[in-house]
This record gives sequence, C-alpha cells and structure tokens, in this order.
Amino acid sequence: MQHRLAGEGALDDCRGRPTTRRIEASEQSFWMGFTDDIVVRVAEADSGSRIDVRSASRHGRSDLGVNAARIRTYLAALHEAEKPGD
Repeated sequence: MQHRLAGEGALDDCRGRPTTRRIEASEQSFWMGFTDDIVVRVAEADSGSRIDVRSASRHGRSDLGVNAARIRTYLAALHEAEKPGD
C-alpha cells in the first residue's frame, strides 16, 4: 500500500518503516506550497489488522477539506486492494 500511496504522484516524500509498521509521507499543495503530513499506522487486531490514517496541515487553521478527502481516497483504495481479483 505504500507504493499505492506514493503512486498517487503528488507526494514529496514517502517512507515505510517496517519495524514500527508506519508509512510517513508529506505532500505540498499545488497553489500555495503548504506542506501536509500523512501517517499510516498498521496495528495488530484480534481479527487481523487495524489501520489508522492521519493527514494534517503543517500551516494554517483550515485545509478546506483536503486532508479529510485524502484519507477517504486512501481508505477507498485500500478497500479496493483488499477485494479478490476478478
């Protein structure tokens, strides 16, 4: 999934950390160049794994919904990747 996150094309930096089960990335906004930080954590759960996703702007008070949309897009891609092949 790290490759899918990085494969979106706009991430400036994307590193996986297998020992901590984290993917950390950053992305700059197109117009203003503000940096957002993205962290994906995978934790063991009783029936498999639990995934936590955080996306936050480093600057300003409002991101106009960009970070929430990024999380929804990532989780949708993750759910799609879970589906068995056609």
